[in-house]
Amino acid sequence: MNVKGIFSQESNAHFQLEALRSSDKVAAVFEDLNVALAGRNVSLVGIVSVSREHSSAALATTRASEPCLSLFLTGTSYQESGVDPNNSNWSGHWTHTAFVREQWARLCSQYEVAPQYHSNEMFVFVHDARHLDLVRLVKTCKDTIGQILSTTFKATSPLRADASTAPRVFVSSQPSISIVFPTIAALERARVSGDLNRTRNSILTALDRNDRYDCFSEAAVGIHFLDAETSAGQLYGLARED
Repeated sequence: MNVKGIFSQESNAHFQLEALRSSDKVAAVFEDLNVALAGRNVSLVGIVSVSREHSSAALATTRASEPCLSLFLTGTSYQESGVDPNNSNWSGHWTHTAFVREQWARLCSQYEVAPQYHSNEMFVFVHDARHLDLVRLVKTCKDTIGQILSTTFKATSPLRADASTAPRVFVSSQPSISIVFPTIAALERARVSGDLNRTRNSILTALDRNDRYDCFSEAAVGIHFLDAETSAGQLYGLARED
């Protein structure tokens, strides 16, 4: 039941998971926590521990930083966990939060881990590893998708007459990809010509080819074709998250 675990100075979940992916460490303190959680039907991909000194999480009551333990769950286990995907257990309401704190404190004592890595108020963050991998995948492929758009529409002079009128690509953490045409007419031309279907298929192929962690499926990533005229209200949000 080997599971990767690292002590890290990084608080960002995306960077934590990437560090886990590149690590070959399997430390007993992490493995024993994995065994304890497996007994509660929690399936882990990896664990990251951040000390109080490097933590960016603080208690609202005291504003004091606390250690963090990030648990990266498999997709199925995460779906069954009941954790709010917009919260990642900041609230501490996850059913197993107290158990994790107790087990981690016990194991840190057993393996003589420095005290700054655990506390009674330690934050226990719970993440969907597959979702994070998918978000990284769509962001990694953004430039490739831009090249697909350039290639697909290079012969369509009304769209390519001015670079500012070309379709634009935005990616988000849903995860999704939005292709925004400048006008309703431009989007309709692409639909009638079959370019939308060709573009969608090319994007799916690019995602599949760049999938490093076997996370991609067609149903897992939304691909949306929009026009700037009727979707103006969505563009600000897309640009902020992109």
